[in-house]
Amino acid sequence: MPTLSELEPGIGFCDLEPLICDAADMVDAFNAIVHQHFDRKPAGGRFILTADEGHRLFFLAGMAVAMSEKVKEAYYAAWENEAAARGVNKQAA
Repeated sequence: MPTLSELEPGIGFCDLEPLICDAADMVDAFNAIVHQHFDRKPAGGRFILTADEGHRLFFLAGMAVAMSEKVKEAYYAAWENEAAARGVNKQAA
């Protein structure tokens, strides 16, 4: 699975938009493929995916999780950076 780029040391809240939008797009793509394959009950009662479809589904799920975690990490980094810039002690906030 591809790795996500490292966070910039001075990340701020205004820098989060691309990461948030990318994560939302990845979740949307994952949701679309889930709906494509699992919206209707199949005639035989079993859902069947090709190997490629299964790999794509698990890839999108993994990327959605990784990107969501990255957004969370970036939010806390931005919070700490902006608090430090204002001179706010993390434990006092």
